[in-house]
Amino acid sequence: TSAFNLAPSDNMMITNQSNTSLAHDFYSIELCFGHNPVSVSASEIGFARAFIRLALERRLLSRHLSELFSHSDLLQALYKREAFSHIDIIYNVIIVPTRARATGISSTTTANPYIALAGILGSTKVIPFPSKNTLEIKFKHKNLGQLTTLRIGHDNTGLMPRWNIDHVLVRNQLTNNVYRFPCGRWLGKGVDDDSLERLLFIDSTYSCEMNDNNTNGLFDSGSPSQLMTTSFISGGSQANLSASVRSRSPSLRRVNDQNFVFSWLTEKFYRQKTLSYGLKKSTGNVPFFGGGRKRYVWDFLIKVCDEYDGRRSQWQRTKLEKTIICYINGVRSIEKGLSTFGKDGRFQSWCCLACKLHLLSDWFQLLSQCSDACLQQFYDPLNNCFRQEKLNQFIINILESVKDFDFAHLEPALLKGLTGV
Repeated sequence: TSAFNLAPSDNMMITNQSNTSLAHDFYSIELCFGHNPVSVSASEIGFARAFIRLALERRLLSRHLSELFSHSDLLQALYKREAFSHIDIIYNVIIVPTRARATGISSTTTANPYIALAGILGSTKVIPFPSKNTLEIKFKHKNLGQLTTLRIGHDNTGLMPRWNIDHVLVRNQLTNNVYRFPCGRWLGKGVDDDSLERLLFIDSTYSCEMNDNNTNGLFDSGSPSQLMTTSFISGGSQANLSASVRSRSPSLRRVNDQNFVFSWLTEKFYRQKTLSYGLKKSTGNVPFFGGGRKRYVWDFLIKVCDEYDGRRSQWQRTKLEKTIICYINGVRSIEKGLSTFGKDGRFQSWCCLACKLHLLSDWFQLLSQCSDACLQQFYDPLNNCFRQEKLNQFIINILESVKDFDFAHLEPALLKGLTGV
């Protein structure tokens, strides 16, 4: 039963679910109170309650509130400075480095770290940590909404800048929601993929909502005025962080230790021994490149880009000219603009850029048409998706369907500040 006394014509307009605009619901409430004899005593709060009730019934409250909060000039004119829509929220960030299995000591760095958070309602600028030996930071910012990505990096200074990070924890002190961003990779030149900055995504399987009884000291609530603190690390020692996390999260640590023990026992007693074990992979196959030089997909993309750039006379004034030019410009822009990101991060941005430009399948076909000399430097000459006709066509058909999706509102953090080609 409707809570409002509506005229038949107005009721038909209200129940028309095709119109989901904010103005439609607003005028519907006005018409509702216009036919109600007690509307003369209705206050602004009554109108607001009726509007919220109608939006809830139509499942449009989130959309309407997002549209209202997007008008910053309207919020500043109608709300006081201390109103909820204007306050800054305190975010508490803790970096958990990886512990060495032999010593149990956390990975350290002599570089200056920084982070940048992004959510569905906005993003922060680059926030530097106050000191090199700090693993915790607090800062105030406008509400970011549900967090989605986190950028973390350092300036590669000092004698030992390399840093192995396990994960990053972020707590919203207003809602007590804790977000976990797994990493498990190195930051630094000459290790892993030479990345000085990484884009981390939220762990969707991790769910934790802390209160005063179960924080276990992991996050120091403190007072809102005490920002940029390092209370979690006593004496500035980074080794204390892993010990604190281990002692205050016994169940999680115990499960991880049990998994490691079971894996080690399986490796030692049930896997068949092979000769020259140190020269072989875990699969037992001898590496093709001897010393085991690691190859990345980004290296292959760069090689293909150089090849097409060196033979312009062969594809100019052909139907592939525009696609090849976009590919070359895209690879060059990523290589130049994302120099702090590693090769995996650049390949990730290349995929996002191709999706946004609806050129992912076209660029994949360009990779398939590269020369055998270029392809054999990175892949098996016979067993690869670029030379197997049926498999290649199957992948192209899948990538063609990506063109049907709209990537106009692709999250800017995924492109890492990269502009259009």
